[in-house]
Amino acid sequence: MNKNGRRTFGAYYTNADGTTFYMAYRNSSKRFQGIFLQGEPDISTAIRKGKACWAIDEADLINCRARGIKFVGVLDRGTGDRYLTTIDKWFSDSAVYNYASRGGSLQRYLPLQYFRRQVGKSKV
Repeated sequence: MNKNGRRTFGAYYTNADGTTFYMAYRNSSKRFQGIFLQGEPDISTAIRKGKACWAIDEADLINCRARGIKFVGVLDRGTGDRYLTTIDKWFSDSAVYNYASRGGSLQRYLPLQYFRRQVGKSKV
């Protein structure tokens, strides 16, 4: 588990084949916790223009790389969707923004097209 106080940001999982991966927890249904839109007015426009991104703290990615984790992704708790990509993509193809002046941290933003998406279960 990746925790900061009482808030959990993600967890490490292991597949049946022994592969360990990290999933950051996000909730796309809540403002400021979902997909980063890079100034676009809505998610549809951001996806169409290739600007929609997931973000993970730089420190978390460095910890994953130090632990030998090869796959890092995002679990959208709002929809149950899972987005997975390699850690190499986070370090080679992502944009870096520093929100330390606003009380945040150094983060890496990776566009949705770099992820493989597994759709969550539908709730009826």
